[in-house]
Amino acid sequence: MMNNPQESRTNAVIVGIACGALLLAAASLVVSFSERGPAGPGGWLKGSPAEKFDALAEQQRGLDQAMWEVAHRYRELVWAGEQEDWGYARYQVEKIKLTLEQGIERRPARAENARLFFKEGLDPFLSAIGNNPRDNFQPRLRQLEAACINCHSREKAPMENLEAWLKRQ
Repeated sequence: MMNNPQESRTNAVIVGIACGALLLAAASLVVSFSERGPAGPGGWLKGSPAEKFDALAEQQRGLDQAMWEVAHRYRELVWAGEQEDWGYARYQVEKIKLTLEQGIERRPARAENARLFFKEGLDPFLSAIGNNPRDNFQPRLRQLEAACINCHSREKAPMENLEAWLKRQ
């Protein structure tokens, strides 16, 4: 059954008013929440909303935290290759890429070299896992390791002896 035009306009106005009221209520909650003072355990997060966001962003740090995760996932990747668990290997490479992508969001000055690392190391590795992984794993792993060392060299970040680093427990 069709509504008449007057009834449709009335319903549209009612829905519009309800949506506006909801948006206003949500905005007032956000404002009251963000301005209610210190936050976090013990109230360590202080200042204006912008200052709180800056403090939280600083807690995320730069690439050092990301590289810690990359190192862990790289070890898992090596283990996955030894076990011929190609799904797990792919998962680790995808997580390495995601971790670095998020890291360069925080440190855009590192983006050029990180993207070169993707092109030189991660992307060929992902292709190798999908195409005869047993034969391609080791050569692409060596290529990935070279890309790591090259990126560290371009960034003047320490790590020259990857093999010794890998043997360390």
